[in-house]
Amino acid sequence: LLETILITSDNALNANQHLEELMSERLLDNAHFVQTLYTQGELTRETLARVVTGNHLSRIAIVSESGRVILSGRESG
Repeated sequence: LLETILITSDNALNANQHLEELMSERLLDNAHFVQTLYTQGELTRETLARVVTGNHLSRIAIVSESGRVILSGRESG
């Protein structure tokens, strides 16, 4: 029984680590996509809001080097 619990715990930890890696990759993909839109001058508040909603994010904020929010999008509701 103890061995089963240890194996199950190890599997749960490995699965959690894998999920965290997948979420990190997804967030980086979203960041690169938003950066591309911004660089091409195609990023608007509406576009940012669609990215937030479409990717089930709570918000995205574009900030200047000084930390001032330039553009932000939030999930509605």
